[in-house]
Amino acid sequence: MWEEGVDNLEKLKHMLQYGRKGSKIILTTRMQHVVDKLDIVALASQGIIRPVRKSDQINLSILSDDDCWNVMRQTPFWQDEDLCGLEAIGRQIAKKCAGLPLLARSLGFLLSQHKSTAAWEDIMDKKIILGMEENTLLQEPLERLMLSYYYMPLKFKLCFTYCAVYAKGFTIASDNLIQQWRALGYIQSIVDGKHCVDYLLEMSFLQISKTSPNLHELPEGISNMSSLIKFEVHTVKGWDIDFFGTPSILRLPYRVVEHSVHEVHEVGYWPHSSIVSIGKLACQHLRINHLEKVKHSEDAERAKLRDNADLQKLCLSWGHEDMTENKSDAEVLENLIPPRTLEGFTLRGYMGTNLPKWMLEISSYLPYLTSIKLMNLACDAVPQLGMLPNLRLLLIILIPNITKIRKEFYGEKGACKRLRVIQLYGLKNMEECWTTRSGEEGDDFLIPNLHMLDIWDCPKLKFLSYLPKSMYWDLTYGDEVLPPMHEFGRLSSSTLPFEAKIRSKSFTSDKWDQLQHLATLEELSVTGFHSSLASFPEATPCFPSLRRLHLMLLSLEILPERLGQLITLEKIIIRGSPNLTSLPQSIRNLTALKRLEIGS
Repeated sequence: MWEEGVDNLEKLKHMLQYGRKGSKIILTTRMQHVVDKLDIVALASQGIIRPVRKSDQINLSILSDDDCWNVMRQTPFWQDEDLCGLEAIGRQIAKKCAGLPLLARSLGFLLSQHKSTAAWEDIMDKKIILGMEENTLLQEPLERLMLSYYYMPLKFKLCFTYCAVYAKGFTIASDNLIQQWRALGYIQSIVDGKHCVDYLLEMSFLQISKTSPNLHELPEGISNMSSLIKFEVHTVKGWDIDFFGTPSILRLPYRVVEHSVHEVHEVGYWPHSSIVSIGKLACQHLRINHLEKVKHSEDAERAKLRDNADLQKLCLSWGHEDMTENKSDAEVLENLIPPRTLEGFTLRGYMGTNLPKWMLEISSYLPYLTSIKLMNLACDAVPQLGMLPNLRLLLIILIPNITKIRKEFYGEKGACKRLRVIQLYGLKNMEECWTTRSGEEGDDFLIPNLHMLDIWDCPKLKFLSYLPKSMYWDLTYGDEVLPPMHEFGRLSSSTLPFEAKIRSKSFTSDKWDQLQHLATLEELSVTGFHSSLASFPEATPCFPSLRRLHLMLLSLEILPERLGQLITLEKIIIRGSPNLTSLPQSIRNLTALKRLEIGS
């Protein structure tokens, strides 16, 4: 137990007196004064609690520095390796473990990933200050544990910090976690995901649950339908599937269908569209295409989507040939109310100018939504998505009538505290997106924990009064998104990204100046497709943590001498700069540089 506060210890003492007769409690703590503060003399005198006598208390000492070093050497990556003179440095690092096995294991794995004198010396000398005002006894171990996080690869940092949305002790299948990482763009493949899981396990940041069943076994034959996890139903030309006439499908065990695709079509012998049959299908993921073929809004109501309690993800899609208003769309959507337990919702091709009540009051109808995607719509406003307490991903694509997202988006008390990814694509007329309730300085961030800000072709967009706090920026054709230099200066380091990719049709020296306050950057990629920038200004930004620099600037001729001051650089890639004929002499100072690539 780490708790030191007297008030909380008193609350604990109060709860202890209601234990069942014969029950026992083992209390462990690193701090004797916690035991002293937990004064239970009165309860002991009443016979409610019978504490262990002080002479029988077991005091475990911390590990010695030598023991910590031995624990560090026990990681599988160290087996039978010659340390080549690194042992002296390693033993100094072992002193950072403060006698804690968790720190020893974590730092041991970290050292196994960076086997060079320079890297070990850097780890030995690195000091991280958290500036904690409370729990001061926790500060030193946590600061040293942060070393493992500091040297973690960037994509693994994103994956690990995403895990903060789950409570401590939460159990999740690794495959499900990897799927979520991939959906958010943190990793590109399942292999990357498995590497990340293994990395976090070795760091002791994750641990294998001892109670969860093995979820990776698949049935050998599809005849074992009770284990079927994916079954797609498509409409094929010449073979229309109507669930009224497919009893073999309806006889499948309940909840066997994970993913179903339904193409709306006319049912020849019935005065309705095929959508009414959806109510007979139990599935978890459902996509309904060609809703423009629903001729009677009553058919949508008969689908009874709301009664499908197993539905987790839903996509409603229209396939109109143009973007003109269609009033019947609104009548159909109004009757397609999803179940309250829905987690993911996609709306595509809807040509109604107004949204139905269940979308306008979406936090009341769909409070468990974690992902919402709005694509190719004719409406001129978005719902109060900021009121959704569990929203983690927001994607908006090609809604030309949206010009502003203001305080109405958040409702009276909403704040996107769990939102991790914002993707805005092709919003050519969108001018403002408020990240504070008033759009003015001084207000609290309403999007405080973003991991990825992904903007594409939003040429007028500005965030007021600040950009969302985000770890990763991907800004393409969004030249107004980066604030002026005087506004950058007001942002704290916690607001700024670890990685930024910036693509501009015309990258100028002014835009380069805007980057100089990004002190937290570890990776920077700048592409100017029609850039006239031949050289960088004298006040070249100095990025104290930059490790990877990628430039693609057509007119670039000269790199600045100050490039040699970026001593943390490990990789430089320059492409598409045919006029660049030489490198600055100062590049010799980049002793950490592992890769230099210059190409067309």
